Amino acid sequence: MAKALKINAGDNVAVVLADVKAGEEVGVVTDTDVVQIRALQDIAFGHKIALRSRETAPPSTG
Repeated sequence: MAKALKINAGDNVAVVLADVKAGEEVGVVTDTDVVQIRALQDIAFGHKIALRSRETAPPSTG
């Protein structure tokens, strides 16, 4: 059963539809599929979960 929903196809996050525990597999409904990811920490209902690792941006110079 899916526990998260990706709202916008361009987003890197989904909203969890139930509390998620660290280590739990989370089914995420996207615009075309349901993907499985593993939560790295507890996430409360209504909060967001990242769908992939954040890329490190170079430091700002201004």
